[in-house]
Amino acid sequence: MVCAFARENNLAKIVGTETAGRLIPGSGFKVGQGYRVIMPKAAYITWGGQRFEGRGIQPDVVVPWSPEAYAAGKDNQLECAMRLVSEV
Repeated sequence: MVCAFARENNLAKIVGTETAGRLIPGSGFKVGQGYRVIMPKAAYITWGGQRFEGRGIQPDVVVPWSPEAYAAGKDNQLECAMRLVSEV
């Protein structure tokens, strides 16, 4: 939701990978045989009328998450974002 707000209001450059597109809150209950029924309770709609459920938000700068960088204790997406900020 923060990403959608920043995008819609031109407040930030989005860096990383597409967001998950899972915004609808809901509750579920077991119905047997290992299944659950999930009932949506609300929908997130931006002030501009955008809905991102099921499709996510595309970043301005695509930087895939790196498991190798993570294993080395680094955040390659954050490092890219910080480089972009320092270039301004």
